[in-house]
Amino acid sequence: MNITKNMQARPVKLRARAFTLLESLLVLAITSFLIVCFSGTMGNVVSVVRGELFLAQFEQDYKSVQYQAAASAHTENLSLSDGHLTFLNETLALPKEVSAANFTVTFDTHGNNSSLQKLQFYLPAAHQTVIYQLEMGNGKFKKTVS
Repeated sequence: MNITKNMQARPVKLRARAFTLLESLLVLAITSFLIVCFSGTMGNVVSVVRGELFLAQFEQDYKSVQYQAAASAHTENLSLSDGHLTFLNETLALPKEVSAANFTVTFDTHGNNSSLQKLQFYLPAAHQTVIYQLEMGNGKFKKTVS
C-alpha cells in the first residue's frame, strides 16, 4: 500500500517539445530556397519537352498527310504559316518553344512530294536546330539535329 501511495503522490510532468520560432523560420527559409532553385530548372525542362513533343507531332502529321494523299488519290498540303501548322482541314498552333519559317509541302496523288525543301525548326530552350531534308519522289525525310 505504501508503494501505491507514493505513485499517486507524485504528479507526472509531461513536457511537450515543439519547434521554436527560430527553427520554424529556418525550415521555411531552406524549403523556399530549394523551391526557387528547382523551379527555374523545371521551367527549362518543360520548355524542352514541349518543343520535342511538337516535333514528334509534326512528324506524325507529315506521315498522316502523306498517307491520306495516297489513300484518297488527291493532292494534299502540309503548310506552316503565321505560326499555325495546317493539314487535312486541321490547324495546330506552333508553341512558343519552337520557331520556324513558313513552308508548304504538297503531296501528289501517290503520296510523293516534288520538293527538296529543308524544313527548319529552332528550339531556343534546348539551343537546337532540327532540319528535315525532304527527299524527292518518295515523300520521306532525313532528320538532322544540331
